[in-house]
Amino acid sequence: MRNKLIFSLSGAAFSFAASGFAIAADMAVKAPLPAPAPANTWAGWYVGGNAGYGWGTTDEMQNQVTSTFCAPFFAGSGCPAFGSAFGSAVPDSFNAKPKGFIGGGEVGYSLQNGMSVYGWEADFQGADIKGSASGASFAVPAGTVNTVNVAGTGSQKLDWLGTVRGRLGLSLWPSALLYATAGFAYGQVKSSVTFSESVGGPCACGPFQTTAASLSQTRAGWVIGCGTEWMFAPRWSFRTETLFYDLGSANLNTAITQSNSTPIPFFGGTIQTTAHYDGFISTAGLNYYF
Repeated sequence: MRNKLIFSLSGAAFSFAASGFAIAADMAVKAPLPAPAPANTWAGWYVGGNAGYGWGTTDEMQNQVTSTFCAPFFAGSGCPAFGSAFGSAVPDSFNAKPKGFIGGGEVGYSLQNGMSVYGWEADFQGADIKGSASGASFAVPAGTVNTVNVAGTGSQKLDWLGTVRGRLGLSLWPSALLYATAGFAYGQVKSSVTFSESVGGPCACGPFQTTAASLSQTRAGWVIGCGTEWMFAPRWSFRTETLFYDLGSANLNTAITQSNSTPIPFFGGTIQTTAHYDGFISTAGLNYYF
């Protein structure tokens, strides 16, 4: 009797255990644990690199004659007309058209709220954006058969550019981002000008004259632009961006004094060249999101 009872209990326990394993296996198939929700695509810190092309705007260097003088060395020389002709002969501007390579790296941080993406970015880029232009003109002093000839050359270069910008974008779908950006810009700029002057005709004048000026400055300004970004793999994105930067302007001052054959100062004047430092840069690059 006792053995039959033990055998019955053992069979019941085995049947219960087998039923439990079957139920558990059935539950594992029919009710899997939910997968964790994916993280926001664009949120967090990122670093990257970029390279591209930059070009300046037109009429980067404008010339203005701020004063002229004439010191007649004998009565009736008609000297005032030579000073006026000098002012008319200076070229109005040099369209240096700077252009060239730019490339560097960036670091930034983004937050995401639904489709809205916002944050900040700082970048620093080396540049070889440069150009030069020349111009020449002449004028005839009133009452003479002479000519006053003035020729000049201007050059500009951007050595490097850095920005600190805010970014505001829209993630139309998880892997693509469109954004606008604006902020602070700073960079190293260089400019130089050279002028030469001569007199043609029967004027008893001395040799032609030359003058030059240059500057190298770190300047601050602003930047604005837009871009696109595509998350082509987990944590990796490809982006394109176009920016307009403006670092203000600076003046280069030069003076020319033309002498007669003695030599005694005859006529001349001062020239102020205003160099404008602005332009566009268009780059492509890769970012890694942490």
